[in-house]
Amino acid sequence: MIEDLIASLSKSEKRYFKLSLKHGNVQHQLLELYDYFESQGVSKRRSEKDKARLSSSLRKNMSAYKNQLQQKILDALVDYNKREKPRFEVNSLHTEIDILFDKKMMTLCLRKIRRLQKLVDLYELHEERPKLNIWQRKYQLQSGYYSTTALKEEQKVHQSTIALIDQSAEYWFLPHQFVVLRNTYKNERSEELKEALEKFCSKYEKLSVPDGLSFMDRINFLNAQSLIAEYRFDNEKAWRRRAVIGKLFLDNPEHIKNDPSRFLDMFYNYTISCLKTEKYDEGLAACLQIEESAERYGFKLTQQLKFRVYEYANSMRIVLLIKSKHLDAFDIVERIESGFEEHGKTMRFASRMVLMYFISYYHFINGEYKKALDWINRVFLVKVADEPEVLTAANLFFLVIHIELGNAAFLDRHLRNSLYFIKKKSRKLAIEDLVIDVTRSFIDSELKTATIDGFLQRLSKTDLTPLDHSVLYSFDLETWLIARKLKQPMKQLLEK
Repeated sequence: MIEDLIASLSKSEKRYFKLSLKHGNVQHQLLELYDYFESQGVSKRRSEKDKARLSSSLRKNMSAYKNQLQQKILDALVDYNKREKPRFEVNSLHTEIDILFDKKMMTLCLRKIRRLQKLVDLYELHEERPKLNIWQRKYQLQSGYYSTTALKEEQKVHQSTIALIDQSAEYWFLPHQFVVLRNTYKNERSEELKEALEKFCSKYEKLSVPDGLSFMDRINFLNAQSLIAEYRFDNEKAWRRRAVIGKLFLDNPEHIKNDPSRFLDMFYNYTISCLKTEKYDEGLAACLQIEESAERYGFKLTQQLKFRVYEYANSMRIVLLIKSKHLDAFDIVERIESGFEEHGKTMRFASRMVLMYFISYYHFINGEYKKALDWINRVFLVKVADEPEVLTAANLFFLVIHIELGNAAFLDRHLRNSLYFIKKKSRKLAIEDLVIDVTRSFIDSELKTATIDGFLQRLSKTDLTPLDHSVLYSFDLETWLIARKLKQPMKQLLEK
């Protein structure tokens, strides 16, 4: 019976049915009849007075209108279950995926993305496809999954997405396109991919920002150009582009409030660019902007954003302090250390290891070798699947700290572990051989002036690889050897 059917409807189903009725005399009468049955509930006891409120045409053709109303409700329910009900799950999936990305739970995240894709395909929710594409790209970028198949799928998805949204939205995907192309080429080194990458770079690297773009499209266009400049080893141009991005955000604070996550990502990239181009003071100012962003721009600081603000503000700040020779900023380092106890475990592995390493290095420069040892030991406690560069630097720096502590007996035992670590790696570095020989010389007979001169000469003549230079960037071996030779604090030499 129609009374039971109406009584069984949920609030959202009732709302959907009313919205589905189009304007017109017949539809108005059906809505009138629906309101009548809804107000009476499932009770069969309806007085003549209640029926008298209905229009005369309804009272005369009650049976026909009841059948028509019942069919309209059923049609609306079918459409509701086909279109609206999946939206609740889709919205829930968007929230779940966002949370899982923040928690770095990539396996579960991929499962949720596949479920979302299944719903979008099954119920033809075309308007959800752009969001789905963004999640898929983000997963590819964060999980390191790149292949020719993924690249072809990326290109196909990009074209289908552009057809669904306005033409200017093409610029939204530029940074994602470039990163997928670049990393796929790095993995596979095919001529086809190289040609595609060069074509992409040539198309966009010299263009000025097109007129009429939205704020976020301009940001993404400039971001893509900065990535291309880095790929071309033009760090100065990359820094200039990111400086423009930072200024755009600062000139449009309403966008910071609306999308704080994007603002933090962009300013973090800006600090890295400042570090690479030796704009240390600008980088330190950007770190302060990140740290005070919630207070300055009035966005709500959720727990996830708190973690991100700490990581982005401090993972590069300690490096910038060392490179800019701010070697007496003990209050800043103490704040970073105390914040690490609360936020450290939520950081990405690479950022966490870099931060711990450079806290150790900062204490080492200031002659606090026991503190340096405590922090370098924490680096080795992080369980990672691969062997990042910072772990190579940490292994060598660990030996140097024990040399400063005078632990010759310990080094004699530990050197075997260091040699095993180096041996099991896929490639051996010249700088590793040098530090191992320095350690052996210390164990045998301390480090005499003539011996140190020999090591310095050897360092100057060694043909170093980019990875060797990366390790030396993390630890200034030459300055340390000179400090040992002159019997002066390393801090004193660095300040000069």
